[in-house]
Amino acid sequence: LLLCGAESTDKAYPYDKKFSEVPLEEREKLMYQWANSDDDDSRLNFKIFKTFILNTFYSKVDASGYNPTWEAIGYAGPDPNSMKATLPPKPSALKSAVFDVREHPDLRAVLKHTGYTLLDDISHLKPALLPSNKLEDGEDVIGIKCDVIIVGAGSGGSVPAQVLSTAGLKVLLLEKGRYFAREDLSLLEQPTFSELYEEGGFLATDDFAYSLMSAAVVGGGTCINWAASFQTPPHVRQEWAEECGLPMFTSEKYQQALDLICKKIGVQPNATVESFQNAVLRKGCVELGLHSANIPRNASPEHYCGCCNMGCRRGMKQATTETWLVEAAAAGATILTGTKGLQVLFTDGTKKEKKAIGVLATTLGDQPKKLIIEAKATIVSTGSIMTPPLLIRSGLTNPNIGKHFHIHPVLGVWGYFPEEEKNPGASFEGGIMTAFSAVSARWDTVGYGPVLMTPSFHPGQYASVVTWKSGAQHKEAMRRFRRVSQVVLFTRDKGAGSIGVDKKTDEITIEYTLDPYDEEVCLEGAEKGLRVLKAAGAVEVGTHHHDAESFTFGKSTSWKEEKKRFEEYLASVRSKGLKPNRLPMVSYHLLGSCRMGSSPENSVIDAKGETWDAEGLFLTDASVFPTPTGLNPMVTIQSIAYCTAQNIVEHVKSSK
Repeated sequence: LLLCGAESTDKAYPYDKKFSEVPLEEREKLMYQWANSDDDDSRLNFKIFKTFILNTFYSKVDASGYNPTWEAIGYAGPDPNSMKATLPPKPSALKSAVFDVREHPDLRAVLKHTGYTLLDDISHLKPALLPSNKLEDGEDVIGIKCDVIIVGAGSGGSVPAQVLSTAGLKVLLLEKGRYFAREDLSLLEQPTFSELYEEGGFLATDDFAYSLMSAAVVGGGTCINWAASFQTPPHVRQEWAEECGLPMFTSEKYQQALDLICKKIGVQPNATVESFQNAVLRKGCVELGLHSANIPRNASPEHYCGCCNMGCRRGMKQATTETWLVEAAAAGATILTGTKGLQVLFTDGTKKEKKAIGVLATTLGDQPKKLIIEAKATIVSTGSIMTPPLLIRSGLTNPNIGKHFHIHPVLGVWGYFPEEEKNPGASFEGGIMTAFSAVSARWDTVGYGPVLMTPSFHPGQYASVVTWKSGAQHKEAMRRFRRVSQVVLFTRDKGAGSIGVDKKTDEITIEYTLDPYDEEVCLEGAEKGLRVLKAAGAVEVGTHHHDAESFTFGKSTSWKEEKKRFEEYLASVRSKGLKPNRLPMVSYHLLGSCRMGSSPENSVIDAKGETWDAEGLFLTDASVFPTPTGLNPMVTIQSIAYCTAQNIVEHVKSSK
């Protein structure tokens, strides 16, 4: 009754109707009213219903891996070339070094076999436990000793694992997610997102205004990203050096790290064949005389796969599971999956005297065990969402923890290209990102603005993003899925949010509000994107606002009239703005919640990657970014982690 009002009432007892009993036409009107209501809760309800229901309808598969809607929308399912790929004849060194604790009940035997010292007595570590983590009498606790403990086996944890292991140190990695070897990847949208992404791909800000795509798997974002591999932009490096007091970033040492990372993961700028979407973006930019360039990728020029966001079954994308972690494993590192860090352990003392001495963790599953790990150096690399809560729950009080959180907010526009002869291919085929435009990025002035790129969309994701006004309208939109080209805007955001922990519930809080400046440049970029799609030959263009109206070309009596109508349409798009939950917005780059800086007054870690609050605790994930980069962050994450790893080697050696 609260949601449907008078439409859900009935003259007969019991005087109300189930939602399913309201006539279809009335139900659709109600849903559309929710979508465009001035009431925040109504818009939120619409977004939740739309996202979960449509995503499930188009992505859920039967036992044979098939969804009956796919034929109608022209979707081919998992990339056939990837599914037929020749897999490695024998397991890699990595596979033999990963142990899922849920599958190894005798974890002590595993650890002993892999060369770790088991502690018979952990009494010297118990005083470091916070009251909330005190061990119960008789609780199953495994004491472990190693040189370095790393919490998080993603992009930022993988690099120091290799550097430290090959330096002769005994390294143990803890990872909440699972490990998926190439042969384990199904490339099916719904199962993959539920297994490889935080919250099954449904992680969002507290108000649900921004969907947050974050990996929850060994290899982290390198396994599910779109292969774009940009070095840290020069204007960003200059900003970090001059405005953030970090001269390291304009040093030759940092450039050498960038080059080393790119060589290690096989970064190169070419694509033998360009996908439909990237060809559209490039063509539109050329027609308008706008900037366009190749995107460097950590894959070979022949890499033509539209499912990089679901893993790389062919191993052509050089994720850390193909590079850094393989070498770390070969040098003696071990990864325990299904484990979650609970607290970093410290010696007593003031901030200046406090030292990290290890980690308390728990195994996941039906029979959890506590792990208490003693180490000479502790690395937290759980990502910009998870690292701040772990530090807060460990008792650190630096007020910058969780602050300065950036998301590179993403806005999308679309164009319909019905004639396949002129622009061959389908929206879900080919390299996801091979071309981009910095036409709105403002690199030569303030340095904050959006770049134009192309996204990965498979049926479930697309269905939950495309405008819904009625069942019939949405069905027709899905019929055109194959030939709709998207342009997305990754915006280097001036505004920032925060990550925290609710004191009452201990739940993670994620707050983010779009800054007015960022809204303005996003809308400017959207206008550029629509012009690019028009120039590339789209017959219809539009946005994904809940009340969006598209623009169809060729309906005017003259070129002059059509130009006038299109300019009026663009003005109407800008006037809609980007109000929360009135359109889908997403983030693929979560950055800066424990940033590096010049003092504890403005940052969480110093230039060496060590926390101001405690000696021996280092951070190596995207949370350390001083400010956002405006481009895909993988190479920057790994380069900073590489530099920090060198410092950790020195730290451990000096502590012997």
